[in-house]
Amino acid sequence: MEGGRKKGPKDAVYRKYRWYAEHLTLLEAINSFEVFYKQTLIALASALREFVPPGNIKGAIDGRVLWSTTGEVNIAALLFEHQLFHDLDNVDKATQMLINARRYNVNNPKSPLNETVKAIQAIFQVRHTLSHNGGLVTGSDSTKLKV
Repeated sequence: MEGGRKKGPKDAVYRKYRWYAEHLTLLEAINSFEVFYKQTLIALASALREFVPPGNIKGAIDGRVLWSTTGEVNIAALLFEHQLFHDLDNVDKATQMLINARRYNVNNPKSPLNETVKAIQAIFQVRHTLSHNGGLVTGSDSTKLKV
């Protein structure tokens, strides 16, 4: 008897689909971190646009994208929406452009946010494992999680 439920002929099927449901739910919860960072940085860029010198902005927007834009365009969304924010270095680069400071300062082991940085990096490593390896923890994934 598992979890107050009698085992039956479909127990393996139940476990398999429960695993898939847990896998997908966890992946969506972790992906919400990236959505949070993306939406926050777009909002910050929109609010600060008139104060941030154009020379601070780095990136590679395809000229064809800029050329074909018509009407009212949200430049902040255009610049930041396509970026992947499941890496704190990317979050730091974006905040460096906008407010000339790094939020997480990933390379500073003495940062008071160091434990938070480690936890978020581990969460993003779990996201990588779920997204790209179907939940299978490879030797590389295991090493990265330990680090």
